[in-house]
Amino acid sequence: MKLKLRAAFSITAMSILALAIVGWCNRTTSEPNATTLARTSDPDGDQGRTYNVTRPIRETHSMDVNYLVMRPVREQHSKTVSYTQMTLVREIRSKFDPETGEKKEYTVARHVPEQREKIVDYVVTNMVPEQKTRTVKYTTVRFETNKVSR
Repeated sequence: MKLKLRAAFSITAMSILALAIVGWCNRTTSEPNATTLARTSDPDGDQGRTYNVTRPIRETHSMDVNYLVMRPVREQHSKTVSYTQMTLVREIRSKFDPETGEKKEYTVARHVPEQREKIVDYVVTNMVPEQKTRTVKYTTVRFETNKVSR
């Protein structure tokens, strides 16, 4: 059973391949190429003496192209910043002990707000447009038709 299935499959594949080859051969022989000679008729009535020949001509051109590029520019800035800082102040105080009558000294610590200023340096990056020019070379193809006699 498998042998019959394989044989049928291979016969089908071969016939499709043969049809494709025959179709390709007919297409290549029946369609003229763009650069082949085309027979034209002369206004004098002489047929077949001249041909139109179409040839591709490649030309190289150059063109200046202007474009913008964003370039980073770093700028140095400084700013004065005001801030409040709590400063620790220690005071030596004294008091009399009511029982003994002697003078006792002790230290009192308290926080006092103090206004300060500081200069902060920082860098700013700005994107600046810069115009550039580049010469671009490109190729064009034009077709030239000439009459050629036999």
